Amino acid sequence: MMNISGINDKINVPVQVKKQAGGSEDISNTKDQVTLGSSKAEKEITFLTYLDGSNNLEPMIMQNLKDMEKVGSTDNVNVVAQLSRFQVPPLTKYFFGEALKQVINNEAFGKLLTEETGDAEGVAQFQEMFKEGSRAAYMAESILSSSPPLMQGMTELITGLTTQVLEDKDMVNMVTTVAYELAQTMLKPDKEEKISVTMAAGNSQQNEVNRLSKHMMNAIKKFIYEKMDSDQVLFVDKPYTGGSLLKAKDREFVPNNEPEWIGARRYFVTKSDDETKINSKVVEDMGFVNMGEPATLTDFLVWGIKNYPAKKYVILMSDHGAGFLGGFEDREKMMTLPEISQALAEAEKRTGVKPEVVIFDCCLMAQPEVAYELKDRAKTMVASEETVGGIGMPYVPMLNTMNKLAEEGKVTAENISKGIISECDKTSAKSTTTFSAIDLGKMDSVKACIDNLAEALMNTATDRQIIKDILHDTTAYSQRSSSAPYRDYRDLGHLADNILKSKDVADPKLKEAAQDIKKVISEAVIAEEHIKDDEDYAPSQGLAIYAPKNNKYMSEKLYNKYKDTAMSKDGKWDEFIEKLTDITQKIMKEKEETGKSRKPSFIELPDRH
Repeated sequence: MMNISGINDKINVPVQVKKQAGGSEDISNTKDQVTLGSSKAEKEITFLTYLDGSNNLEPMIMQNLKDMEKVGSTDNVNVVAQLSRFQVPPLTKYFFGEALKQVINNEAFGKLLTEETGDAEGVAQFQEMFKEGSRAAYMAESILSSSPPLMQGMTELITGLTTQVLEDKDMVNMVTTVAYELAQTMLKPDKEEKISVTMAAGNSQQNEVNRLSKHMMNAIKKFIYEKMDSDQVLFVDKPYTGGSLLKAKDREFVPNNEPEWIGARRYFVTKSDDETKINSKVVEDMGFVNMGEPATLTDFLVWGIKNYPAKKYVILMSDHGAGFLGGFEDREKMMTLPEISQALAEAEKRTGVKPEVVIFDCCLMAQPEVAYELKDRAKTMVASEETVGGIGMPYVPMLNTMNKLAEEGKVTAENISKGIISECDKTSAKSTTTFSAIDLGKMDSVKACIDNLAEALMNTATDRQIIKDILHDTTAYSQRSSSAPYRDYRDLGHLADNILKSKDVADPKLKEAAQDIKKVISEAVIAEEHIKDDEDYAPSQGLAIYAPKNNKYMSEKLYNKYKDTAMSKDGKWDEFIEKLTDITQKIMKEKEETGKSRKPSFIELPDRH
């Protein structure tokens, strides 16, 4: 029998983030205040990479780090990374969900809940609800996501479950046994513990989770750590892709494969020819930190600048991106666009360092909304109008470019950005369908021209339907996504082109505003590439603005998020959207009909294809 009773001893204590009153993260903590002039030799560039693999992109994100190791840090360039991996494995969720389903529907457990809540009808409804596998799976994922140590323990025990095994009678019997033991454990809480459950009608799934989570997790931990005979459990040597099945006592990691760990680690990236695993030194094991929190990003940047001094700094952030909504997903938390700007601003405040370039290796971030939000955070920004391929950006040539510029004494924000775009262009067919470099110092001018275009569109005598038709014919991105708002991200330069060439637009002010857009884009976009052999991308010019032609996919929540961006607060494009789509009237009508705002559907992040 495998001894797992001390599993908590092997798991790092989560890094605690100082909380402000009200529960928000205080990223102004100055305990890491940087004093420039470290004893370490100053290099030409420090490349700070924030690699959020705490979601379905984990394999790709880890490959990004392995790619960087093909070059590694050099005499001129520091390569520093914070890499996270935290995803509830599908098989763990399935097993745990099946166990929870049987626990919740256990007669004795239902009786206990009824005694505690005094709500027999509510308990019956709760049990009926969780006869569905989807609800049980949701609850399983929520509980496991909220407790990384629990998730790690469960994953270590049941990684080896495959579809074939789950169809085996012995395995089904094992699941049943686990569920029964779990239920029995939950019926016998410690004397000092008492179940506190409320059963209120109409609560959300999240509240359903919260009702039982504390007591359930305590019981499950006891069961995992003390009761299960782990020798019964099968393992797999490649947890996400399948592999050979092994008994627990015989388990070995696959040779030349990255060992299983979860959490976040910081690396000083060094050169390695071994492409099958991460070979760089772990400088710091962070334990469980949320990569979707701005405080986590700030802490990494301050740490990297403090410990790896350089003349110039380049920041790269890799994960899911969602345009003006933000990005960097970790356990159902995503950094908003204002939070990304806040994190960078706080890092600059604490170090005195403004990066040369901010790079987004994620989808849909080449927007004027994003660039305007970051106009004071860096000199240039590199991002894609379109979704980015799963493989991401070309890290090896990107690092080679930085090293070459450092050797030649040509390290500037413009040269770095143009060099990266040039390398993306060479690999566009594989991953980087579009990429552009934006001079953030030009964004005040860009916003002013967008405001003029918005004014002209709102005041034109041109028929509204003609405007909608022009929007419809403008190159749009993320067409693989059916979710709002991504299908309405449209190329700003192409929109101006369509206004200029339209025979149905006679308004001189509208034509003039479109011409000004063309001019300012040519100044702000210092480099741009798009896939050459696809007519869908031919009109791409480097910046994609949010331009819905109706309110079909809009909600009050989504519209308010757009209005929370700096470009909306300072500009007029949101006013044009409101007038064209009648979104305000739609919201008011829904409130009149229902007495409250309609709850918007969940907006999924666009995936790297």
